[in-house]
Amino acid sequence: MTEKENLSLWDISLTFIDGRDTTMRMYKGNLLLVVNTAGDCKFSYQYESLEKLFKRYNKKRFFVLAFPSDDFGKEPDDNETIQKKLIQKKITYPVFSKTSVKGALKHPLFLWLTDRTIQPELGGKVSWNFNKFLISPKGRLVARFISSDEPLSKNFIETIESFLPEESL
Repeated sequence: MTEKENLSLWDISLTFIDGRDTTMRMYKGNLLLVVNTAGDCKFSYQYESLEKLFKRYNKKRFFVLAFPSDDFGKEPDDNETIQKKLIQKKITYPVFSKTSVKGALKHPLFLWLTDRTIQPELGGKVSWNFNKFLISPKGRLVARFISSDEPLSKNFIETIESFLPEESL
């Protein structure tokens, strides 16, 4: 991956679900798990699994970044309603505003994650809700998981642990 592609990841703008703006640069140097979420999806139970994973590894510089999306027709709520529901579920990892993960309106982060010219090995379209993308502390896409991959499974945890920042071990 070139420096230009790496730099462009950190410059991608994000909006938290409460409307505050930031960029991916806020998370540089951390291991990131980007997830497209949806409250009415059969995989929505993974919100809680992702929370357990976040709490387990957050002190080791690991973040779950959730991006609600209605691209598959399973997130009809607006940002305010989504935020209220996630507060009730006691979700503490960062959640961003409702986002498009496919098509012409695809968010730049999901373009970076899925474009095969940027990610020749792990790129490709988002297949459903709760696809998960693991970004190394240096800004490389290093693993990808499908919806049915359980965040607390042995394989998933071993993959997370293998990419945690060195100084956090």
